[in-house]
Amino acid sequence: MKPKLLLRLCTLTCAAIFSMFTGKVSAQYCNPTYFQGCVLSSQINDFSLVGDASTSISDMGTGCSGGSGTPPVSAYRDMTFDSVTMAAGGTYTVVANTAAAGFPANLQIFIDFNDDNTFDPSTESVGGGAFGTAGAATDFIITIPATAAAGPHRMRASSSGESTYPSISPCPSFPSSATGEVHDYTANISGTATTCGVPTSLAASSVTSTSAVLDWVEPAGSVGSEYVVSTSSVTPTGSGTQTTALTYSPTGLTPSTVYYAFVRDSCGATSLSAWVSTTFTTTATSTTSINNASATVSIVTYPNPVKDELTIKVNGSHNDAGQLQLMDITGKLIRTINTSAGINMHTVSLSGLQAGIYLLRYTDAMHKQTIRITKE
Repeated sequence: MKPKLLLRLCTLTCAAIFSMFTGKVSAQYCNPTYFQGCVLSSQINDFSLVGDASTSISDMGTGCSGGSGTPPVSAYRDMTFDSVTMAAGGTYTVVANTAAAGFPANLQIFIDFNDDNTFDPSTESVGGGAFGTAGAATDFIITIPATAAAGPHRMRASSSGESTYPSISPCPSFPSSATGEVHDYTANISGTATTCGVPTSLAASSVTSTSAVLDWVEPAGSVGSEYVVSTSSVTPTGSGTQTTALTYSPTGLTPSTVYYAFVRDSCGATSLSAWVSTTFTTTATSTTSINNASATVSIVTYPNPVKDELTIKVNGSHNDAGQLQLMDITGKLIRTINTSAGINMHTVSLSGLQAGIYLLRYTDAMHKQTIRITKE
């Protein structure tokens, strides 16, 4: 066999073996070119993504990769040796920023699922949006299609100073593209994501001019929730505040204002449900709300975890009859206990119930609280 042919066969074979063992995507993709490149705050300075199986990308403080000299210029960073594992159907959060103040910039992320060395904007764009304040971290939600093929695929992050999401080109070319930068990584698609059930019974109560009480019921398999309270009715595109509680009390609100509360469930390290929402309107400043006394009443339980009998103590002054409701994790009512005004100690038998997580909700005319109970 001729030496040149042997060399060519070795090159192809070695590249395939390297890809198989490292997960790096080896292929010929377009070379992005710009008029100016990553100037005017359009570069990708930080890029991080936490995936499954303890994998992550942390490409930080990279500044501008080229992008100077006589046009056309190439502002491109090949980081395909840096890989992250994600599940088909999963939702993940990219955290990225630009380096300095300048004109607004946008980011769009693509994954070449069919490995044809191109990125189809209609089927292979997985998320993106506008950068926030220059220099500050911005969350971008990406969603892996449930039908995504398993294996390593090239993932491209393309920023632009003149195009906006979802119309950023995965292959910017001079002279149509002026400012921006491209980073390439490797996405390993593996398995199927866990589907989280959505929270139920999300409601606002005890609303005052500056505060409210939100509570909800988590679905089976939940490990926590995220919440967002906003004056915008638009469903959040970034992450919310994480909590393992089943209630949240926003304070410092503006009187006579419509607010939107969003909650979603987490059932794994990166598995999130869709958002559910409710709305409430704060009262005028002059209105006296029943919530003024809500901070003076709370319930505690012991022992927790509990085997048979649970003791419930209502702390604080409550002048109304109330109700204790024991529910399973899906919100199904198991037992109801009516309470009398001024009586602070109650017991409830959990004998005969299966081990697991239960919810205990206390309500009276002025207060509402839900806590989690663990039955051994």
